[in-house]
Amino acid sequence: MSEFDEIHTRKLGKTIQLLLGTVVILSLGFTAISIQPASALLNSWSSTTNYPIGIEFPSCVVSSGFVYCIAGDNSSGLTNAVYFAPLLPAGGAGSWSSSTSYPLRLQSQSCVTSSGFVYCIGGDTRGGLANSTSAVYFAALSSNGVGSWSPSTRYPTNIAGQSCVVDSGFVYCIAGENTTALPGGGVQGTINSAVYFAPLSSSGVGSWSPTTSYPTGIVFQSCVVDSGFVYCIGGDMANGFGTANGFTNVVYFAPLSSSGVGSWSSGTSYPLNVISPSCVVGSGFAYCIGGDTATHSPFGGTFTGFTSAVYFASLSSSGVGSWASTTSYPTVIYTQSCALDSGFVYCIGGNNGSGVPSGTWSNGVFFASTSPNTTSTSISCSPSSVAVNQPTQCTATVTDTSSTPAPIIGTVTFSSSSSGSFTPSNTCTLKSIGSSTASCAATVSYAPGSGTEGTQTITGTYDGDHQGSSGTTSLTVTERTTSTMVTCPKVKGNTVCTVTVTDTSPGTAITPAGTVAMSSTGSGMFTSCNLSGTGSSATCTATYTTGKGKTTIITIMATYSGDKDHFGSSGNTTIKSS
Repeated sequence: MSEFDEIHTRKLGKTIQLLLGTVVILSLGFTAISIQPASALLNSWSSTTNYPIGIEFPSCVVSSGFVYCIAGDNSSGLTNAVYFAPLLPAGGAGSWSSSTSYPLRLQSQSCVTSSGFVYCIGGDTRGGLANSTSAVYFAALSSNGVGSWSPSTRYPTNIAGQSCVVDSGFVYCIAGENTTALPGGGVQGTINSAVYFAPLSSSGVGSWSPTTSYPTGIVFQSCVVDSGFVYCIGGDMANGFGTANGFTNVVYFAPLSSSGVGSWSSGTSYPLNVISPSCVVGSGFAYCIGGDTATHSPFGGTFTGFTSAVYFASLSSSGVGSWASTTSYPTVIYTQSCALDSGFVYCIGGNNGSGVPSGTWSNGVFFASTSPNTTSTSISCSPSSVAVNQPTQCTATVTDTSSTPAPIIGTVTFSSSSSGSFTPSNTCTLKSIGSSTASCAATVSYAPGSGTEGTQTITGTYDGDHQGSSGTTSLTVTERTTSTMVTCPKVKGNTVCTVTVTDTSPGTAITPAGTVAMSSTGSGMFTSCNLSGTGSSATCTATYTTGKGKTTIITIMATYSGDKDHFGSSGNTTIKSS
């Protein structure tokens, strides 16, 4: 094999794809994607059980607490070996076991998982008249390893170095290179921008259909998927490879559906021009580890551009946010395969040496936990004491409390210990009020009901790109205030007192109900006074019969004792007895 062949095939192997869980795929192909400011640090790396062989370009996927690594390249050449290991609850990998070998010896196939099956597409066989293949195989995954491999619908073209992702039962494969062996030695490759997708099932891969092409011809880009969007970063755009203008930091993203890939939009550029970092996705963040940042001339020269850099960013429907650096990998690394499971990133194998063919094929396995930035949430309501049916505005303030604070994105959901009603809804979208603080508000009021009055607890729960948190505040809910007015004119010789009780609290009025107790400073008698009315006021009348005696000034008093929703009140007037 020529030095050109060696380098060429190694580059093709980079597009190793990893799956996060059984639906989200992680791509070794290039970089990762994210959106918004980064806020999820990667903690220190730790070593765990070594892979059985030194390996680069393994295609590793995770499913149901196990990691499965398929094929790749080592110092002895291409391999079809498959190994798997359990992932431990506290992080790390258990013992590796061999499993059903892949049907081909190859690298640069893109493997994805869905619903307990692994599907591997294309790859570089580095032999015969075609270095790349259109072969597709799939197998069931279990705690016993990988089941028998079965052929499935072939890819529309021979392909290697493409990046495939899975979403909602469909696989989408982006760009890549078709390579052909030359009669006199070496290979010729054609980079393309074609994108194809197909449905997945327990029967294999369905028919492939073309969809929206990638904005440029690209190979070794890294594509990941999150929440119905695919994000692709960097890669190599040079057909000749190794040229200075080949490596790129471009990022594009697009929506996914059962109809294919939507329109591509540009996103925040990756910090490096790089090919084949291994990128994974977790909790709305993309993490990209290592990769090759340098070009090599002449072919066969040392690989001086391997990096240990790790960058991460958040993902959203708006694209990729700001990239931030986090804990570096223990060594410079390239062509390793990384996956994320249960909050831990695992990276397997890779080349950490000075070059090819003299580089070091590593069997090292390292893992690190993801750690979203911590937050605190405070809640305040103004006014802090209200009557039933009186609204108050409750404001949530979320602050990044980590050592490297970042802008906060997300929502706050309010709840109440009683039957509070929130408007316009109990969820509000945070808006930035500082570099690491955001707030939003909702209005709450309490309708009359049993247990409404008293001290209520308002809780606000933050959910977003940082670690969640919640806060509470106490709100005093009281009965509504009233005023009582009484007038006692004489009607046909009788003194008839009219009492009006009015709801005086802010908010939606409640009609006062009940009775009014009448009394006087004289010796007369009153008929009963039972309130009735609508809206904010209720009235009643009582006839006053004066006692015998000389004419004097008498004070008439009306006392309303209140009801379940109202405080009591009183009023008075004076009359002249005769």
